Amino acid sequence: MIRHVLVTNDFLPKVGGIQAYLGEIYSRLDPQSFLVITTRVPGCEEFDRDFPAPIVRLGKRLLPTPATVRELAGPIAEFSPDLLVYDPIVPIGVTRDAFKIPYALIAHGAEVRVPAYLPGLRAQLRRTIQGSRGVIAAGGYPAEEVRKLVPEARIVVVPPGIDPERFCEVDESRRASLRRTWMQDPERTLVLFVSRLVPRKGADTLLRAMVGIESIQGLEVHVVGDGRDRRRLDRLAMAVSSPVVFHGRLDEEAKIELYQAADVFVFPARDRWLGVEQEGFGIVILEAQACGTPAIIGVSGGTPEALVPSSGQLLRRGDPAELAAVLRTMVDSARLGSGRRATSAYVREHFDYDQLSKAYGSALRALVNG
Repeated sequence: MIRHVLVTNDFLPKVGGIQAYLGEIYSRLDPQSFLVITTRVPGCEEFDRDFPAPIVRLGKRLLPTPATVRELAGPIAEFSPDLLVYDPIVPIGVTRDAFKIPYALIAHGAEVRVPAYLPGLRAQLRRTIQGSRGVIAAGGYPAEEVRKLVPEARIVVVPPGIDPERFCEVDESRRASLRRTWMQDPERTLVLFVSRLVPRKGADTLLRAMVGIESIQGLEVHVVGDGRDRRRLDRLAMAVSSPVVFHGRLDEEAKIELYQAADVFVFPARDRWLGVEQEGFGIVILEAQACGTPAIIGVSGGTPEALVPSSGQLLRRGDPAELAAVLRTMVDSARLGSGRRATSAYVREHFDYDQLSKAYGSALRALVNG
């Protein structure tokens, strides 16, 4: 059995795509095979009691400082691992040489792409990758970003996924019940957006597109999430004649119900800062489709990897006019409400965390064994 220590700033119950990725995979690994060293966040004591493997919490953020190295040293030495796994590569991976233990890295996208544009960090990033046993990339996009820096790097792709027990299609009776619960008028077409409310995610593009399709009657827009863009989005929503419902941040059960109730999921992510800032993958795209809901998504970083080809639509330009045209076509066609089972089945076949966790474990064994 390979024993390893995961050292990360991003672990449950902290909320986010990376945290969900690590949490889902590590909850399925042999609990005797690993130790997690991470940060303290609200609710962590209760979470740690129920988690099957040991977790050590050290402060609010792990940084590559002598003090952090000293704090890490005790738990690592006591566990005596064959491998250290750092996530993210920057900044915590910079501690790589402190423990004289082989190490691997996890790449998600932004933590590779953004430092690559900064000369000092770019050199540090390259050295960290070159000294590793290899990189586990959470999708093809971060894998490509790593290859740009270190073409000879050993990379294994293990994309994000879904828990098929929770993210699944429901029958029409249950779906009708959920629509009555969540919608102002369940006869309308439910257009759903779920993500942090920051510019890159594109909720503003959706609201501007809604102004451009006011000729379509019977739409209802639901926005799930919170963030610094909320006040600006409130102002944009005032110009939309269709109902716009802001839910704020919802727990996972409520979020899944909205996925299952929705007619179309819209995630018009976009690049920012001349392409420096991109979306790593977009796990919400998978979640919505696993519940049977077709998706319209913007092309940014790794988002196309998450789209079900047979039911979804990519936005090539990503502007409100293009989104309005695509949404109008989907609403006018017979596609909404049909093919939900096939959409869900595709995601469950290709992105099941039960299988992805096995691939992750195999990747670690291969990295240790060379």
